[in-house]
Amino acid sequence: MPTPGPPAARVVHPIRGAVFFVRLDGVEGQKPVVVVSNNARNEALDSFLGVRITTSASKGDFPTHVPIGNQECMVGTARCDEILVVYREEIAHHVGYLTVACMERIGYGLRHALALTLGGDDERSPAERAAIEGART
Repeated sequence: MPTPGPPAARVVHPIRGAVFFVRLDGVEGQKPVVVVSNNARNEALDSFLGVRITTSASKGDFPTHVPIGNQECMVGTARCDEILVVYREEIAHHVGYLTVACMERIGYGLRHALALTLGGDDERSPAERAAIEGART
């Protein structure tokens, strides 16, 4: 009869919108993050992209700081300008899932953080557009 060993590690497949407390290198304690990468990536790789959630008040009115209200699994602010690569072994525990409406607001915050435009909207200033065009020639 085989000698019992340690229990098998639980395999976690994070999905977009899930909130986890994670242990990050160089950071004391566990910090909450929400999964923002797509589910195909999350399934295929040993990591996911996450956005930090803070419970402290935002220091300003920034489109990259998305409030998470008390109707969600966690209350705080998603800091969409703090995108992290989180490895599965860094997950401490699962908190719950954010609603679709909240994830849509986080998507808006991510678009601002990364200066992405959708549907032909170009939020770049004329100077930024001129610099891009100059770099292309």
